[in-house]
Amino acid sequence: MNFLIWGDPHLNQKEDLEKYSDLDVAVENYDAMFVVGDVVDPIPRDRESGDSIIDEDKSTGRAFYRIFNQIGEQHGIPTFTVPGNHDHDIHDLIVEDFEHVNNVKDSMVRLSEVTDRDISEDYTIVGNGARQFDLRPEIDYPKYESLNPGHEDSYSLEEIEDMLNRAVDGQHGQNELIDIFDISRNQESEFIHEYTNFINVHGSLTPPEKYSDTNTIYLSHIGAFNTSNDLKHVHELDDDLHYGSMGLKTAIKQSKADLLFHGHNHNEHGFDYLSHGDNDETYIIDPGKSGITEVSYDDGSFTYRDLTE
Repeated sequence: MNFLIWGDPHLNQKEDLEKYSDLDVAVENYDAMFVVGDVVDPIPRDRESGDSIIDEDKSTGRAFYRIFNQIGEQHGIPTFTVPGNHDHDIHDLIVEDFEHVNNVKDSMVRLSEVTDRDISEDYTIVGNGARQFDLRPEIDYPKYESLNPGHEDSYSLEEIEDMLNRAVDGQHGQNELIDIFDISRNQESEFIHEYTNFINVHGSLTPPEKYSDTNTIYLSHIGAFNTSNDLKHVHELDDDLHYGSMGLKTAIKQSKADLLFHGHNHNEHGFDYLSHGDNDETYIIDPGKSGITEVSYDDGSFTYRDLTE
């Protein structure tokens, strides 16, 4: 199976669409296409200043997705998309009524249900779109002393992950984690709120049993926590902090997903993988800002190629 993944376009106006309307890619050779969000560059706060800006961003976003819908009409190829933190407020508006563009924000769909093409394997697409502009891990770990990498004797990221995996497996509850992580009394309520959000995100991204007979692709704007693709420069510690989604990471580990496509970090191009043992791996692709990546995946065999010009 062959897929095309499109990194954050960050369009400011329709004129920026030229590289997408004049594609030097044989799209008919692919089984599905994926857009990781941030189609427009202006942020939600910019759109609060007036209807004209909302209309302009909506028009630019719809012009972008119209290209993909036309590809679907001509070749029967579906496109899957989620909102980014720059366009989460208008995402539903810019994709609505496009038959071949599938908005998988906070939802799951089988590829076989939306494609007109013969496919050799079926996939469940699990969508994880941005819900706000400021994206952080569900548990904002640097603000807790025992979890902050800058503090001596703090828990490592791997130890934090292990505890969270135990939590979603039912081995630890929130009160046990409060004790284990030695959360101070004045931060307990905040930790409980963040932990509850983490559990909810994990649950929403865990495919139910009815999807167990398919391969699994996660499509997310933000990356998975503690991978090489989720470094975010928002604290004074800079490169030492990972700011991907913890709930996404534990859901991927639990479901042993095949692929994760995401954006947000604007690396030139990012690749990583998660090992689940027994040669069972999840391959992770971030095409980079305005990037294009080709992925081929068949029965566990994975290759990728950066097509960005």
